[in-house]
Amino acid sequence: MKMEIFDNRTISIFLNETELSSRGYRHDDHEASLALINHWIDEALLFAESTHDFPAIDMPCRTEVAFVPSQGMYITITLTDHPEEKDEIAPASLLDNSTAFFAFRDFEDITRFAAKIRMELRKNGKLYVFQNDYLLLLQESEFSLTANYEDACSIASEYGEKITDYTAEVVDTYGKVIFEKHAIYEISRLFPCD
Repeated sequence: MKMEIFDNRTISIFLNETELSSRGYRHDDHEASLALINHWIDEALLFAESTHDFPAIDMPCRTEVAFVPSQGMYITITLTDHPEEKDEIAPASLLDNSTAFFAFRDFEDITRFAAKIRMELRKNGKLYVFQNDYLLLLQESEFSLTANYEDACSIASEYGEKITDYTAEVVDTYGKVIFEKHAIYEISRLFPCD
């Protein structure tokens, strides 16, 4: 586990995929994975307290966790001045039901998806290239009805794979944007399928 301590306020932790595996981290066991992450956070705080006079005892902190495939897990622990912030911690590695990423191996799969989706649903989506895949981000807020969002996700899952390991923040940082908005429409317009 690689750890850096900044200005007695922030700890940055990185575990590569090999170390995650050797420490028992599994993507398919969410509950056990959260317990492991909490253990690593406690381990880092204890180490920082004992070696760097890090004032973590009884101090509220904000924790951010991001998993980047082919790299590993990044954990950031930041001490906060306001006790109420302690309850606002949200794991960054989880997407809620109103946001979905779909990975497509081949661009042809995206063009077939865009051709199949109804015309009124096409003016949505953001498309990236990330980790050798095309990633389509669908957000419920872009659709007029929840049912339309669910239809688009259902069709996308026929041609691509729904991904739950990424966050928009990680993909925005490390991915390359192809279409910032209206991705489905632009793909169907530029690459029509019969």
